[in-house]
Amino acid sequence: MVKLRNFQEKVSLNIKNKQIMNTRRRKKSTTWRSNVTIFLILLLLGLVWFLFFYKYSVIKILRTNFLMNQKVERIDDLAQEREVLEEEKKKLEEQDPKTIEKKARELGLAKEGETIIRIKKVAEDEKDN
Repeated sequence: MVKLRNFQEKVSLNIKNKQIMNTRRRKKSTTWRSNVTIFLILLLLGLVWFLFFYKYSVIKILRTNFLMNQKVERIDDLAQEREVLEEEKKKLEEQDPKTIEKKARELGLAKEGETIIRIKKVAEDEKDN
């Protein structure tokens, strides 16, 4: 009986030890999972902060590039317009003074001592009344 009792105690101790080890293993696995979850959440928060709130965030860089491209396009347009005006200026300088005077009058300029009188065109609807 004594041997059987000792055997039963050993078996019960082994069972208890296995149960304790199983609970420890479970705790370790849940701890590992929670650590991974916390790490992923922190990584996600860091990514969001970097994308939107950091001094050199991706959003700010994209916005700056967009504005820079708009300014470059505007500069190109103004350069083309300047070239056209320079060509027109050269043509006017090469032509006779009558052509220059005609262009000046189209722009609304007058010689010294002259008075400009503008006559408005009357629309056909107003003529009928």
